[in-house]
Amino acid sequence: MVVLRRLDALLEPTKEAVKEEVKEQIEIFDIDPLNWDKDALIEASGYVFYNTSKWTLTKIKDVATNNQQIIVS
Repeated sequence: MVVLRRLDALLEPTKEAVKEEVKEQIEIFDIDPLNWDKDALIEASGYVFYNTSKWTLTKIKDVATNNQQIIVS
C-alpha cells in the first residue's frame, strides 16, 4: 500500500490534466480507451505512467465507509 500511495501522490497534481486529455481524446477524436494516445497521456501526467480512473486513494478513503461501497461505485 505504501508504494501505491506514493504513486498516487505523485499523480495527484496532474490528475485534472490527464482527465482533460482523456475527455479530449474521447469527445474530439472519438478514440476508444483501448486506443488512447498514450504519449499525450504521459505528457499530461509528466511521468511514464498515469491514472485515468476517477478514483484516487484519498478519494476512496473519504467516500467509502466499507468495501461494499467501493465495489458498487
